[in-house]
Amino acid sequence: MLLAEYAPSGVLINSKMEVLQFRGRTADYLEHSPGEASLNLMKMARHDLLIDLRTAISRAIKVDGVIRKEAIPCNSDGKEKLVNLQIIPFRAGSERYFFVVFEDGGITEEGKASSARR
Repeated sequence: MLLAEYAPSGVLINSKMEVLQFRGRTADYLEHSPGEASLNLMKMARHDLLIDLRTAISRAIKVDGVIRKEAIPCNSDGKEKLVNLQIIPFRAGSERYFFVVFEDGGITEEGKASSARR
């Protein structure tokens, strides 16, 4: 229970970008798209995060090391917020996997202004 409360949200993916496991609450970062069901991370990622997520995973593959991107603006349920991404590659036997961590980076200045107007 303690780990679920304080551990960051994330997903475990394989080299085909398929989500194998969800960790914590990922609804602010991922959503199912209409149509045929898919667990492909690139199809599930919120539009605001897609380019940064794809770039970070590509770099993690290329350097075979941890990649971190901070302060990515994201709109979730009408709230402007910042998201930090961390891509952690690892191997299990001959298979490559990646743990994609989503961290809340706070509220953007636009989000603060929007909240103040309400």
